[in-house]
Amino acid sequence: MSSSDSVPRPHDAYSTKAKKPTNITPQEKVKALHDIVKRARVGMLTTRNAEGSFHSRAMAPTGPITPYQTHLVFLANNASRKFEEIQNDAHVNVSFCDEKTTSWASYTGIARVSQDKEKISKHWGVGTSIWFGDLGDGIHKGNREDPRVTIIEVIPESIRYWIPAPSKAGRIADIVTSAATGQAATPGRLNTITKEEIEVLRELDAKNVKEAEQTPAKEAEQAPAQEAEHAPAKEEQKVQA
Repeated sequence: MSSSDSVPRPHDAYSTKAKKPTNITPQEKVKALHDIVKRARVGMLTTRNAEGSFHSRAMAPTGPITPYQTHLVFLANNASRKFEEIQNDAHVNVSFCDEKTTSWASYTGIARVSQDKEKISKHWGVGTSIWFGDLGDGIHKGNREDPRVTIIEVIPESIRYWIPAPSKAGRIADIVTSAATGQAATPGRLNTITKEEIEVLRELDAKNVKEAEQTPAKEAEQAPAQEAEHAPAKEEQKVQA
Protein backbone atom coordinates (compact mmCIF):
# COMPACT_ATOMS: atom_id res chain seq x y z
CA MET A 1 0.00 0.00 0.00
CA SER A 2 1.28 3.47 -0.84
CA SER A 3 2.34 5.77 1.96
CA SER A 4 -0.66 8.07 1.37
CA ASP A 5 -3.11 5.16 1.71
CA SER A 6 -1.52 3.92 4.93
CA VAL A 7 -1.72 7.29 6.73
CA PRO A 8 -4.63 7.30 9.25
CA ARG A 9 -7.28 9.91 8.37
CA PRO A 10 -9.65 10.04 11.37
CA HIS A 11 -11.49 13.07 10.00
CA ASP A 12 -12.26 11.37 6.67
CA ALA A 13 -15.05 9.18 8.05
CA TYR A 14 -16.36 8.17 4.63
CA SER A 15 -13.06 6.70 3.37
CA THR A 16 -12.24 5.11 6.73
CA LYS A 17 -15.57 3.29 6.82
CA ALA A 18 -15.50 2.36 3.12
CA LYS A 19 -12.00 0.85 3.43
CA LYS A 20 -12.78 -1.60 6.22
CA PRO A 21 -10.41 -4.60 6.03
CA THR A 22 -11.64 -7.59 4.03
CA ASN A 23 -10.32 -11.00 3.07
CA ILE A 24 -10.57 -10.29 -0.67
CA THR A 25 -7.75 -11.92 -2.63
CA PRO A 26 -5.81 -10.10 -5.36
CA GLN A 27 -7.50 -12.39 -7.90
CA GLU A 28 -10.94 -11.36 -6.66
CA LYS A 29 -9.94 -7.70 -6.67
CA VAL A 30 -8.70 -7.72 -10.25
CA LYS A 31 -11.87 -9.48 -11.40
CA ALA A 32 -14.00 -6.71 -9.87
CA LEU A 33 -11.67 -4.13 -11.43
CA HIS A 34 -12.00 -5.70 -14.88
CA ASP A 35 -15.80 -5.63 -14.56
CA ILE A 36 -15.69 -1.86 -14.00
CA VAL A 37 -13.30 -1.20 -16.90
CA LYS A 38 -15.29 -3.37 -19.31
CA ARG A 39 -18.59 -1.73 -18.38
CA ALA A 40 -17.18 1.80 -18.51
CA ARG A 41 -15.36 1.05 -21.80
CA VAL A 42 -13.78 4.53 -21.92
CA GLY A 43 -11.37 6.02 -19.39
CA MET A 44 -9.81 9.44 -18.81
CA LEU A 45 -6.04 9.49 -19.29
CA THR A 46 -4.50 12.37 -17.34
CA THR A 47 -1.03 13.73 -18.09
CA ARG A 48 0.94 16.80 -17.01
CA ASN A 49 2.69 19.29 -19.27
CA ALA A 50 5.99 21.12 -18.71
CA GLU A 51 4.18 24.04 -17.03
CA GLY A 52 2.61 21.69 -14.47
CA SER A 53 -0.93 21.82 -15.87
CA PHE A 54 -2.96 18.61 -16.01
CA HIS A 55 -4.75 17.54 -19.17
CA SER A 56 -7.27 14.70 -19.48
CA ARG A 57 -8.76 13.06 -22.52
CA ALA A 58 -11.14 10.14 -23.10
CA MET A 59 -9.46 6.98 -24.35
CA ALA A 60 -10.59 3.38 -24.71
CA PRO A 61 -8.11 0.66 -23.63
CA THR A 62 -7.68 -2.42 -25.80
CA GLY A 63 -8.43 -4.82 -22.95
CA PRO A 64 -8.11 -6.28 -20.41
CA ILE A 65 -7.47 -9.42 -22.44
CA THR A 66 -6.05 -11.73 -19.76
CA PRO A 67 -7.60 -12.68 -16.38
CA TYR A 68 -4.89 -11.17 -14.16
CA GLN A 69 -3.91 -8.17 -16.28
CA THR A 70 -3.26 -5.02 -14.26
CA HIS A 71 -1.68 -2.79 -16.91
CA LEU A 72 -3.63 -0.78 -19.46
CA VAL A 73 -2.84 -0.62 -23.18
CA PHE A 74 -3.90 2.17 -25.53
CA LEU A 75 -3.25 2.63 -29.24
CA ALA A 76 -2.70 6.32 -29.90
CA ASN A 77 -1.50 8.87 -32.45
CA ASN A 78 2.03 10.00 -31.56
CA ALA A 79 1.40 13.34 -33.28
CA SER A 80 -0.92 14.29 -30.40
CA ARG A 81 0.13 16.52 -27.51
CA LYS A 82 -0.17 13.79 -24.88
CA PHE A 83 3.07 12.21 -26.08
CA GLU A 84 4.98 15.42 -25.38
CA GLU A 85 3.43 15.49 -21.91
CA ILE A 86 4.30 11.84 -21.22
CA GLN A 87 7.87 12.58 -22.31
CA ASN A 88 7.90 15.49 -19.86
CA ASP A 89 6.47 13.40 -17.00
CA ALA A 90 5.65 9.70 -17.34
CA HIS A 91 3.49 9.69 -14.19
CA VAL A 92 -0.14 9.39 -15.29
CA ASN A 93 -3.59 8.58 -13.99
CA VAL A 94 -6.38 6.73 -15.76
CA SER A 95 -9.88 6.77 -14.29
CA PHE A 96 -13.06 4.92 -15.23
CA CYS A 97 -16.65 5.40 -14.13
CA ASP A 98 -19.60 3.12 -14.79
CA GLU A 99 -22.53 5.50 -14.93
CA LYS A 100 -25.14 2.79 -14.40
CA THR A 101 -23.71 1.38 -11.17
CA THR A 102 -21.62 4.41 -10.05
CA SER A 103 -18.61 2.09 -9.71
CA TRP A 104 -15.30 3.74 -10.47
CA ALA A 105 -11.62 2.82 -10.77
CA SER A 106 -8.42 4.86 -10.67
CA TYR A 107 -5.02 3.69 -11.93
CA THR A 108 -1.91 5.57 -10.84
CA GLY A 109 1.29 4.61 -12.60
CA ILE A 110 3.94 5.11 -15.24
CA ALA A 111 3.27 5.43 -18.98
CA ARG A 112 5.58 3.58 -21.36
CA VAL A 113 5.58 4.40 -25.06
CA SER A 114 6.59 1.98 -27.82
CA GLN A 115 6.07 1.12 -31.48
CA ASP A 116 6.56 -2.61 -31.05
CA LYS A 117 4.96 -4.07 -34.20
CA GLU A 118 4.06 -7.35 -32.50
CA LYS A 119 2.23 -5.53 -29.70
CA ILE A 120 0.48 -3.22 -32.17
CA SER A 121 -0.76 -6.23 -34.18
CA LYS A 122 -1.89 -7.96 -30.98
CA HIS A 123 -4.00 -5.00 -29.88
CA TRP A 124 -5.17 -3.73 -33.27
CA GLY A 125 -8.93 -3.96 -33.77
CA VAL A 126 -11.31 -3.81 -36.71
CA GLY A 127 -12.28 -0.19 -36.05
CA THR A 128 -8.92 1.14 -34.86
CA SER A 129 -8.01 2.78 -38.18
CA ILE A 130 -10.85 5.31 -37.97
CA TRP A 131 -9.01 7.13 -35.16
CA PHE A 132 -6.00 7.78 -37.40
CA GLY A 133 -7.41 8.36 -40.87
CA ASP A 134 -5.71 8.05 -44.26
CA LEU A 135 -3.83 11.29 -45.03
CA GLY A 136 -3.48 10.27 -48.68
CA ASP A 137 0.32 10.58 -48.77
CA GLY A 138 0.95 6.84 -49.14
CA ILE A 139 2.62 6.70 -45.73
CA HIS A 140 0.05 7.74 -43.16
CA LYS A 141 -2.66 5.32 -44.24
CA GLY A 142 -4.27 4.81 -40.85
CA ASN A 143 -3.37 1.11 -40.80
CA ARG A 144 -1.18 -0.76 -38.32
CA GLU A 145 1.92 0.12 -40.39
CA ASP A 146 1.24 3.84 -40.05
CA PRO A 147 4.25 5.50 -38.31
CA ARG A 148 1.84 7.50 -36.13
CA VAL A 149 0.46 4.35 -34.46
CA THR A 150 2.02 4.01 -31.02
CA ILE A 151 1.29 2.03 -27.89
CA ILE A 152 0.86 3.71 -24.52
CA GLU A 153 1.16 1.13 -21.78
CA VAL A 154 0.25 2.26 -18.27
CA ILE A 155 2.07 0.23 -15.61
CA PRO A 156 0.18 0.82 -12.35
CA GLU A 157 1.82 1.46 -9.01
CA SER A 158 -1.53 1.37 -7.22
CA ILE A 159 -5.15 0.92 -8.22
CA ARG A 160 -8.21 2.00 -6.27
CA TYR A 161 -11.78 1.14 -7.11
CA TRP A 162 -15.19 1.63 -5.56
CA ILE A 163 -18.18 -0.68 -5.93
CA PRO A 164 -21.68 -0.06 -4.56
CA ALA A 165 -23.47 -2.36 -2.14
CA PRO A 166 -24.94 -5.36 -4.00
CA SER A 167 -28.57 -4.28 -3.68
CA LYS A 168 -30.36 -0.96 -3.98
CA ALA A 169 -32.21 -1.75 -0.74
CA GLY A 170 -28.87 -2.21 1.05
CA ARG A 171 -27.60 1.14 -0.21
CA ILE A 172 -30.75 2.93 0.87
CA ALA A 173 -30.62 1.24 4.28
CA ASP A 174 -27.04 2.43 4.78
CA ILE A 175 -27.98 6.00 3.92
CA VAL A 176 -31.05 5.96 6.20
CA THR A 177 -29.08 4.43 9.09
CA SER A 178 -26.27 6.93 8.67
CA ALA A 179 -28.75 9.82 8.66
CA ALA A 180 -30.33 8.52 11.86
CA THR A 181 -27.06 7.88 13.70
CA GLY A 182 -25.06 10.83 12.39
CA GLN A 183 -22.39 8.57 10.89
CA ALA A 184 -20.94 8.92 7.39
CA ALA A 185 -22.88 7.07 4.71
CA THR A 186 -20.88 4.48 2.77
CA PRO A 187 -23.25 2.63 0.42
CA GLY A 188 -20.35 0.69 -1.07
CA ARG A 189 -16.77 -0.43 -0.59
CA LEU A 190 -13.46 1.21 -1.49
CA ASN A 191 -10.70 -1.28 -2.31
CA THR A 192 -7.02 -0.82 -3.11
CA ILE A 193 -4.84 -3.15 -5.17
CA THR A 194 -1.46 -2.46 -3.61
CA LYS A 195 1.92 -2.43 -5.30
CA GLU A 196 2.68 -5.82 -3.73
CA GLU A 197 -0.60 -7.29 -4.96
CA ILE A 198 0.00 -5.88 -8.45
CA GLU A 199 3.33 -7.73 -8.51
CA VAL A 200 1.60 -10.99 -7.51
CA LEU A 201 -0.94 -10.52 -10.30
CA ARG A 202 1.80 -9.72 -12.83
CA GLU A 203 3.50 -13.00 -12.01
CA LEU A 204 0.23 -14.91 -12.38
CA ASP A 205 -0.47 -13.12 -15.66
CA ALA A 206 2.99 -13.91 -17.03
CA LYS A 207 2.57 -17.57 -16.06
CA ASN A 208 -0.81 -17.78 -17.80
CA VAL A 209 0.50 -16.13 -20.96
CA LYS A 210 3.48 -18.49 -21.06
CA GLU A 211 1.24 -21.56 -20.64
CA ALA A 212 -1.08 -20.30 -23.37
CA GLU A 213 1.86 -19.86 -25.75
CA GLN A 214 3.12 -23.38 -24.99
CA THR A 215 -0.26 -25.09 -25.50
CA PRO A 216 -0.26 -25.01 -29.35
CA ALA A 217 3.28 -26.42 -29.42
CA LYS A 218 2.32 -29.26 -27.08
CA GLU A 219 -0.75 -30.06 -29.16
CA ALA A 220 1.37 -30.12 -32.32
CA GLU A 221 3.82 -32.55 -30.67
CA GLN A 222 1.04 -34.83 -29.48
CA ALA A 223 -0.80 -34.95 -32.81
CA PRO A 224 1.72 -37.22 -34.67
CA ALA A 225 1.87 -39.61 -31.69
CA GLN A 226 -1.92 -39.88 -31.61
CA GLU A 227 -2.05 -40.50 -35.36
CA ALA A 228 0.57 -43.24 -34.99
CA GLU A 229 -1.47 -44.91 -32.25
CA HIS A 230 -4.57 -45.03 -34.43
CA ALA A 231 -2.76 -46.02 -37.63
CA PRO A 232 -2.76 -49.84 -36.98
CA ALA A 233 -6.45 -49.72 -36.17
CA LYS A 234 -7.16 -47.96 -39.45
CA GLU A 235 -5.15 -50.54 -41.38
CA GLU A 236 -6.99 -53.35 -39.58
CA GLN A 237 -10.33 -51.81 -40.55
CA LYS A 238 -9.26 -51.75 -44.20
CA VAL A 239 -8.34 -55.46 -44.11
CA GLN A 240 -11.65 -56.37 -42.47
CA ALA A 241 -13.51 -54.37 -45.08
